[in-house]
Amino acid sequence: MLPALVAVLLSCVTGCSHDLSSAVMPDAEIARPAVYFVRQSPKDDSGIAEFIARDLRHRGNEATIGMGEPDRPDVQVLVVYEDRWMWDMSPYLLTLRIDFREPDTNVLLATGKSYRTSLIRKTPVMMVREVIAAIFQDP
Repeated sequence: MLPALVAVLLSCVTGCSHDLSSAVMPDAEIARPAVYFVRQSPKDDSGIAEFIARDLRHRGNEATIGMGEPDRPDVQVLVVYEDRWMWDMSPYLLTLRIDFREPDTNVLLATGKSYRTSLIRKTPVMMVREVIAAIFQDP
C-alpha cells in the first residue's frame, strides 16, 4: 500500500512541474527598439516563429521571419528557438527555448526557457510571452 501511495504522490508532483529561466550574457546589450530576424524552424507547423515576431513587434521592435539568413543588413538580433512538444490527451508545448544571437557571429546575447508539464500547460502564445518577458526582465 505504501509504495502505491508514494507512486501516486510522485506522479502528482512531477505532473505539475514548471521552470522559467533566462540569462543575458555579460557585456551583451539588448537594444530597445531593435531590428530582429526570427529564423523559422523547418519543422514549425505551430506558428511559433510568428508568435515570437508578433511579441517583439508588440514591444516596439521590428521583426521579420525567414528560413535562412537575415535578408536585411540592418538586423541587430538573430532569434532562434527550439520547441519540444508532447502528447497527453492532446499535443502541448512542453519546452520552449528562445535565443537572441548576434547575426554576424552567432554569439549568444540572451536566452530564455520555459518548461511546462501537461497539468500546467499554457498556449504557445503565452509561453512565447513569458520567455521573452523573462529575457527582457519585465515584471
